[in-house]
Amino acid sequence: MTTSAKTRALCLTAATLLLAACGRESDGRSFERAQEAMARGDHAAARVELLNAARERPGDAAVRLAMAETLLELGDALGGDAAANEAARLGASAGRVAVLRADAAIMRGDVAAAESMLSTIPANAVADRARIAGGIAMLRDDVPGAIALFREGLAAADDARLRIDLGHALLISGDVAGASEQARLATALAPRRVGGPLLTAIIADRNEDAAASLAAYDAVLAIQSANVAGLLGRADALGKLGRFDDVEDAIGRAAEVAPAHPRLAYLKARLAAHGGDLNEARRILGSAGSRLDNDLDALVLGADVALQTGYPSLAVSKARRAHAIASGEPYLNYLLANALWHDGQAEEAKAVMRFFDEADVVPAPARALAAALAAGTPPPAQR
Repeated sequence: MTTSAKTRALCLTAATLLLAACGRESDGRSFERAQEAMARGDHAAARVELLNAARERPGDAAVRLAMAETLLELGDALGGDAAANEAARLGASAGRVAVLRADAAIMRGDVAAAESMLSTIPANAVADRARIAGGIAMLRDDVPGAIALFREGLAAADDARLRIDLGHALLISGDVAGASEQARLATALAPRRVGGPLLTAIIADRNEDAAASLAAYDAVLAIQSANVAGLLGRADALGKLGRFDDVEDAIGRAAEVAPAHPRLAYLKARLAAHGGDLNEARRILGSAGSRLDNDLDALVLGADVALQTGYPSLAVSKARRAHAIASGEPYLNYLLANALWHDGQAEEAKAVMRFFDEADVVPAPARALAAALAAGTPPPAQR
């Protein structure tokens, strides 16, 4: 999407929300309804009510603070930062504004801005200081340092957001059991916050437990029906469970909320491939351009589809990217070697297949490919 198209889309979204907010006669209770929506985790509804509240109470800093928090919960770092700045202009607590602006900076990946805000967060805001400091460490790829900071904060104040962030850091470090425990504790502390079930879903994805993933994504959507990660994750889990009759509807729901999300292209391509239309799957993935270059699932699907439709060079390109992300995965080594073989690069394919030399168990397709390479057999398309 071009910059001008993105601008038009944002304007249309804003206009839609304003119409929804202004379509009801003001009764002076918009802020109260917004707070109720925030308490139950429905930040999309809260945003609409807060637009009305801003009209009803234009000089109220609390409304702007709530808007900043709501926009950040919805993933809008720029909007959240702007609302926090407006709250500051209206006299909001400098410490609270600093926390919100630091959250926005971390979401944007802006270490310098986050550090600047951290220095102004009050010392007694222990959980917030630890969470922001740990977030900065994560941005610097210092996962052990982040874990230590999160644990230090939790020793002083039990906080659901800290536990969620600690869980993510533990998962990255390879401590799946520790991450699962943090997800459980966070959900118990704050059952209306999506972070706990969302972390549970991510862990289930990592464990390749599609049924558990679906249950966790359903829990996310029970709190926030328009949560983008929940909608996309649910569609993905349904596909992994083979429930393709439900996948199309799930993709449609996700497209209503995030029509430009690149993950939608992968989900649509997988659905097309399942239906046997491999050329359509390849076309859909190609239409996403470079936006799926770091999506392992999409790269693997793209390589498989390219091979099956007679584009070995494209398969090699996709397989190389996938291999670079997870070179220790047996299937990705087989996939790259197979693509190279079909592309006429047998010697490099042999080099990649050395990955299996020390393997205790070699999958049948890899054994067959190794035998073909050793015998100098050309790939089927070249016979």
